[in-house]
Amino acid sequence: MSVVQVSRSTHAMGAVIYAAYGRGEDAREENQRAAHMSYFSLDVASSPKAWCTKGLNWVHGAATARKNEAFLITQSFSPEEFSSDDETDIARVHGAGMELAQRMAPNSPYFVATHTDAKGGHLHTHIVGLNPDSSTGKGAPKGLRHHPSVRQATE
Repeated sequence: MSVVQVSRSTHAMGAVIYAAYGRGEDAREENQRAAHMSYFSLDVASSPKAWCTKGLNWVHGAATARKNEAFLITQSFSPEEFSSDDETDIARVHGAGMELAQRMAPNSPYFVATHTDAKGGHLHTHIVGLNPDSSTGKGAPKGLRHHPSVRQATE
């Protein structure tokens, strides 16, 4: 069973850089922190920054101005449930993050990065979904603003 945190961001690029590279020198030198990274939509990207740049052009080109560029979900799993040393477990957690993103915002581009280096030894996935919904041009689904909706989607 996972624990989720939900928030919104006015700075999608910062969230993507953190999820992919971490902070400080690793981010500046683009040393990948994530064990796995995946993109959905916006075509194939050469890097997380390229994906986000293309996505932000799309977000800011929407018919309405959006203060919130992205929604953020962090999905964490207990070290007793999944081991950060087991590649199969890492892939399963990454797949769970991809599935959660698809379930919560099927028409919004998203980036998923899975980390193995948490202080408590737990696997966790960062999901950065761009706002708005590509099929309607409106904001991302309302359920993303409601933590219990996201929590229910993980059960």
